[in-house]
Amino acid sequence: MGKLIRIGLTLVVLLTCSAAYSKDVAGEVVGVWERGETINVLESIWIPEGESLEIQADAVILVSPDVRFDVYGYLDVKGEPGSPVIFRCSEDDAEWQGITITDPSSNYGEMRYAEIINVENGIVFREANFYLNSVFIEASRRAVSIENNSDVEIQSCHFVVSARDIFLKAVLVMESNINMDNSRVSVTLDNPTADRESYAIYLHPRVRGSITNSYIRAISDGCIIGVKLMDPIDFEMEYCGVYIESNDDRSHIPAGISLSEADRFELNHISLKMISVSHVPIHGIVVGSYTQLELRNSIISNVNKEDVPVCTGVKLALNSGSNNVHAEYCCFHNVTLPLEDENLIVDDNCIFEDPLWIDGNYHLREEYPPSPCIDAGDPDEEDSAGSPTDMGLHVGYTTDVEDIDGGFNIVIPSQFELTEAYPNPFNSTTMFSVTLPAPGAVNVIVYDVLGQQVDALMQRSLLEGNHPVVWSAHDTPSGVYFIHAQYGRSTITRRVVLIR
Repeated sequence: MGKLIRIGLTLVVLLTCSAAYSKDVAGEVVGVWERGETINVLESIWIPEGESLEIQADAVILVSPDVRFDVYGYLDVKGEPGSPVIFRCSEDDAEWQGITITDPSSNYGEMRYAEIINVENGIVFREANFYLNSVFIEASRRAVSIENNSDVEIQSCHFVVSARDIFLKAVLVMESNINMDNSRVSVTLDNPTADRESYAIYLHPRVRGSITNSYIRAISDGCIIGVKLMDPIDFEMEYCGVYIESNDDRSHIPAGISLSEADRFELNHISLKMISVSHVPIHGIVVGSYTQLELRNSIISNVNKEDVPVCTGVKLALNSGSNNVHAEYCCFHNVTLPLEDENLIVDDNCIFEDPLWIDGNYHLREEYPPSPCIDAGDPDEEDSAGSPTDMGLHVGYTTDVEDIDGGFNIVIPSQFELTEAYPNPFNSTTMFSVTLPAPGAVNVIVYDVLGQQVDALMQRSLLEGNHPVVWSAHDTPSGVYFIHAQYGRSTITRRVVLIR
């Protein structure tokens, strides 16, 4: 007998409806996958050079395990708010290989409002010009790789990588151009490869572009670095939040941002938080050789409240007289600085106080006593109200990535939510989402009208945010079913109707 739960039942009238269209594909794919279609990818597929594929909103692409999708032509994914295109593995507890886009013809492909889940490597771009808008990727190894002179614009996206027992670069950029705005990278790495550094974002030499208005969160029991920049060309990073949490006790020291060979580089309006679970040191910003850094209007804080370890705000590389750091209008909290090093210049307009963040994000306290970082930035910069700019992300106009309206999977929810399933009634496959206000364990179980368990869709820990779920009820008879989600002490139940 399955587990019994009490669900209030009402009279159910089954209405005749047309089932969403489903088809099987393998090999070459071109043309249009229409709104609401379910596409079963049985073997690896590809778009030939010179051809195109359009995927319309509400399409669901169920990919067989270990299968990949290669794009040599033009890909246009046209999801819509509330009606995304879903790419996911057709089998629970399995993964597919992801999408590789190689387009030397320089066609400018697009993907809007899409979710790519149950995947090992989300999207690899090679010689590609592409635009991602409101795309959620949940991968086990790498979310995005941008290589070989690609040009990729990323707007309002959320990349989540949860991995273990590997060496990780969640977002990798090599000899290409990336412009990331209003986006989020969340990394959780358990038991990583010993004595190697892993990265949320890794920018190899000769990268151009920017990371702005974005949030990087990296948690690991090994050495994790939020952002690594090596010899960037015409690159900027501003209005970003970086959160590093580590309990690494090996030879490498975690860091929020690491720079090397970055001549005349500027970090502006950065809010950087460090928390050491096992009270080992973390570096805020590591400045390597041949690097000239201007650090402006930024906050670097060690947020450990008790038994504070010796964390460094700015770490200068040893045995190198060629690096130089100039900090102005910055806040350093619970960190040490090598003030005796002549290569570090900290202006008198910098402060050494608690920034008084009021929550788990980057909001500064405004009520009495207010944060010392408010109106304490460069007086030559003003916010939209005409006041002097603040230090860090908290400014007079909306710039916190958690606050921006209209983004996709960016807003941190205030409560646990379970959306209505769609389509409903359905034939074989329906979709819904669970949304968490904070990381935690989630159970999503399907019961029949007798309260007997029919399927277990999810039983694992998730990060905060929105998480899509697909129920593939291929072997389940027609009838009324209840999707029951539990998060902590909160439970939500939704009714669905399966029609064969």
